[in-house]
Amino acid sequence: MDQETLLTNSEMTYLVVGIMVGVGLLSLPNSMVKYAAQDGWVSVLIGSLYPLYIIFIASYIMKKYPEKSVLQVSRSVFGNVVGRILNLFFLIQFAIYPITVVTGYINVMKVHAVPFLNNYKIAIISIGLGGYITYKGLKVFARINKLVYYVSIILISLSVFTLRRGNYMNLMPVFGSGWGNILKNSLLSSYTYAGIEIILIVYPHMKNKGEFSKCVLKGLGLTVLIYFWVTFITIYYLGAEVIVKNNWSYVLVNESFKLPALNNFRYIFIFLWSVVIFRGIAKSYLALVLSLSNELKKTSQSKLVLIIFPIYVLGTNIYSNETLRRHMLDIIAPKIAMTNILYVTIIGLGVLYKRRTTWF
Repeated sequence: MDQETLLTNSEMTYLVVGIMVGVGLLSLPNSMVKYAAQDGWVSVLIGSLYPLYIIFIASYIMKKYPEKSVLQVSRSVFGNVVGRILNLFFLIQFAIYPITVVTGYINVMKVHAVPFLNNYKIAIISIGLGGYITYKGLKVFARINKLVYYVSIILISLSVFTLRRGNYMNLMPVFGSGWGNILKNSLLSSYTYAGIEIILIVYPHMKNKGEFSKCVLKGLGLTVLIYFWVTFITIYYLGAEVIVKNNWSYVLVNESFKLPALNNFRYIFIFLWSVVIFRGIAKSYLALVLSLSNELKKTSQSKLVLIIFPIYVLGTNIYSNETLRRHMLDIIAPKIAMTNILYVTIIGLGVLYKRRTTWF
């Protein structure tokens, strides 16, 4: 690989944050209070065990096959036929998640910003920008993640001003919802952490692979901190009863922030948050293109970007209703997470078995 295109340590860290933080952040508190109510912030912390496990297996596989992505390792360990079947199950998520992200973004924009635009116009613009980022390649995507990270932190930091307006009683009693409900909610957080699986594809593109674990764990730590704060401050400010009555509860938290020169901060927030969304669309777009280009050697990445574009646009019409979209995600996301856990576990065990049989 060209050394100029390899990812630096900081780029890998920001990439990890970028591939997880997306449109779901605006409705994260809604998902986390569904069963756990005031303890939703605990579910967020427990849910982080999922990406932590993915990182653990990815680190192990990378140490054994530093120059091969997990897709290549799968074929190397299990053969072309079985390996490709396993890879297919892994890649399905990168076809599903961008459609759900764009649909969620469309619904937010229609309600809070541009109700006069039809769904396809918003989809074409957002997916087109995501496709352009994908076309520019992984290095550009990583650099954009660094910029978007700071935009995200600025937007999220504004909710600190809400502390004086909230009520600590909205968080009481701590653990009062019961551990069964807390754990049940933590399964729903798998969609929130979706995207971490991409590190299994991009780790060969890192310059200093010896720092891989340190960089991705730092990225995960920042992501968990963001998710914890957003969930905590929304519950603290609104309370679980109010959160469930609004589709994007975190928007209400930021609307409480007032600037003397602005009548409504909502539009600035939505505009800046759109940058985060375009990056979020690009993550799965890029992952799918990188994966397919590895399988379809004769098809260039630029052609794959164009081929995938209309599929994504047409797919956004599937979940046009926000309630239906979230209901489907509640069903699909935990199953995809379990499939990913099973996939990486099988690959990890396959690598371990092959290494041991080679020794003997």
